[in-house]
Amino acid sequence: MMWLYITGGGALGAVLRYWLTSFSLWRFGISMPATFSVNVIGAFVLGFVLALINLRSHQGLTPQAAVNAFVFFEFGLLGGFTTFSTYILEFQSMLREKPVMAFLYMNASVLLSVFAIAMGYFIGAGGYFG
Repeated sequence: MMWLYITGGGALGAVLRYWLTSFSLWRFGISMPATFSVNVIGAFVLGFVLALINLRSHQGLTPQAAVNAFVFFEFGLLGGFTTFSTYILEFQSMLREKPVMAFLYMNASVLLSVFAIAMGYFIGAGGYFG
């Protein structure tokens, strides 16, 4: 049954990423803004979902429902939505022509994603960590 959660979430995440990448190519002529956005948004959503699952587990969410929700979001939706390989490919191609921009992109992606997962968890937990 788990594969249904992964497959459904993964299909939805991949389509969302495709739409965002298509928009980025249409609007900016490059895919980098979409890759940057999906990774930061994905980190935020992961933090938010983890906080909600954690809170709901203490409020009567069954362990199986918590696992199902986690699998749907972590491996399915966010697995299909976020992309590390494209991020690295864009970094490497930028590194040759714009090394300073490449390092800014790399650091901003990581730092904002770390901040986003913390903020997602904070908001999902109702304004507190724990």
